[in-house]
Amino acid sequence: HKAYLVRKIAWRIQALAAKYAGNSEVVFLNVNSFADDGLTREIRVQQQMANRSYLTLLDPEGKVAIKYNARKTPTFYIIGHRGMLRYNGAFDDNIDPKKVDEEYVPDAVVVLLRYEDITINTTDIRGSDIRSCGRH
Repeated sequence: HKAYLVRKIAWRIQALAAKYAGNSEVVFLNVNSFADDGLTREIRVQQQMANRSYLTLLDPEGKVAIKYNARKTPTFYIIGHRGMLRYNGAFDDNIDPKKVDEEYVPDAVVVLLRYEDITINTTDIRGSDIRSCGRH
C-alpha cells in the first residue's frame, strides 16, 4: 500500500476519533477510494486489529473521491451543521508530530462544536496520488 503519509498519521486520526467517540455531533468516516479487492480485505483486517473507533467506507469506483474532488490521500473533509462542507485539506501542518504548529482538523472540530466559523477552510494536501494508492 503506497499511502505512506496515512500510515504515519493514523494514530493521530485514531486519537482524535477516540476523543469524540461519545459525542453524537462528531462522526468520523474513513473513505477508501479506488481500492481493489486485495486492499479491501487488508483494510478490514487493519480496522479490526487497530480497534478503530470509526468505520471505513469502501469506494472502489472512486465515486466519493470524484464528488469531493479528492486527488491525494489523506485528504480530510469536515462537514458541519446543515451538511455544509466547512474544511478540506491536511490533518495538520507537519508529518512529524513534534513539529506540528497548526492542527487544522482537531482545531476545526473544536470551533465547529462551538458553532463558530472556521478561519482556515482549506489547506494544501501532502500525500500520495489517490488513484495510485488503491492499486497494488
